Amino acid sequence: MITFDKTAQNGQGERYNAGDGGGLEGFSRVARAGGNARWGRQADPLHEARVASAAELIADMLTGRAPGWALKEAIAPSHASTARAIESNYPGLMRLSEAYTVSDFPNLMGDVLDRMLLGRFREFPQGWRRYVRVSRPLRDFRTVRRLALNGAEGRYTEQTDEDSLTYSTSLAEDNYTYTPSLFSKGVRLSFRAIMNDDLDAFDSIPDRLGRGGRRSIAYFVTDLLYDSSGPDATFFSSGNGNLLASNPDLAIDSLGTAFETLLGFTDSDSEPILVEGVVLEYPPALHVTVQNLLNQLTVDVTTEGGVSNQTIRVNNWIVRNLEAVMNPYIPIIATSNGNTSWALYVRPDSDRPAAEVGFLAGFEEPQLFRKISNTVRVGGGQAMDAGDFETMTQDYKGVIGYGGTLLDPKGAVASNGSNA
Repeated sequence: MITFDKTAQNGQGERYNAGDGGGLEGFSRVARAGGNARWGRQADPLHEARVASAAELIADMLTGRAPGWALKEAIAPSHASTARAIESNYPGLMRLSEAYTVSDFPNLMGDVLDRMLLGRFREFPQGWRRYVRVSRPLRDFRTVRRLALNGAEGRYTEQTDEDSLTYSTSLAEDNYTYTPSLFSKGVRLSFRAIMNDDLDAFDSIPDRLGRGGRRSIAYFVTDLLYDSSGPDATFFSSGNGNLLASNPDLAIDSLGTAFETLLGFTDSDSEPILVEGVVLEYPPALHVTVQNLLNQLTVDVTTEGGVSNQTIRVNNWIVRNLEAVMNPYIPIIATSNGNTSWALYVRPDSDRPAAEVGFLAGFEEPQLFRKISNTVRVGGGQAMDAGDFETMTQDYKGVIGYGGTLLDPKGAVASNGSNA
């Protein structure tokens, strides 16, 4: 005799027995949580029920809730009692009105395979956090103010007995502000769509809304740093000194120029600024170029470190303190030069990052909600699955609050890669 256990989704376990030529004592189907397999109401409800049962049998086998021999018996039952046992657990799967050796399962298998749910597109990681500072949680929707005090950090001057004290005249204040906003998106499911969902596709709605919220933030950050022509023309400009001359494409020499530009910035007192670690941001079209740069073992230098007509081969030291982050939203924002634009940022834990994003307290991640049902059964009891009283729809929404601004132009260097 063969014995196996099957545990239903509601946590209740039952034991089933199977023997050659004998009855299957105790072999009875355990109802799914909620008591509804949600078979679709299509033109042929009997066929849809059979497809749902076949899909359920496969799912139970994959998760260990049904024994391995059940599949073989469904295809070609060896005994009438076995067929009855499968029919009782998966109604409509076997055509018991005919000979017990006849099964619909091979034909239903094609429908089951056609109805399997495809996986979703994968989400890009939140790489923007590696070059944009995230502030502490914001208390409300009032304007956020960031102040930067400059000056009084220059070198001292010599003072003799006859000289008076020299005062700094460069003390000044930079003022940055932004106002957080509320962002949201909802999904409304009809009662028919829910009832026809025998693949549990709608169970992923909350996760999908959360993913949409994270994508909204990534788009917002990219929109801060880029415009339709590439790096933001106001922030990255020749006047700020952080737009590379002639907009070179990404290569080892232009990357070196970007490093030199960052290291060459001085503060308001003309004192040098310390740069510890940088982040390279690039679009998907430059991924191969970036990987070649990162994995290049040596570099041939002809313009620096040697005399005219002399080539020096050095180790690829330039990538040692470089972190590369691909941003797929660059070509979406920058409709021109989106595939060639790139930027080099100081790390966000520095005192003067290039940009900042702040999240409303409690909404650092998308918050997900479901509208409570306003339907009550006759005799009492709220019907949570009935949704809205008039339409029987069920509503979901995701909400997130955030804002941001560009900060110090000396925290980044960029090029649109057009060589113009």
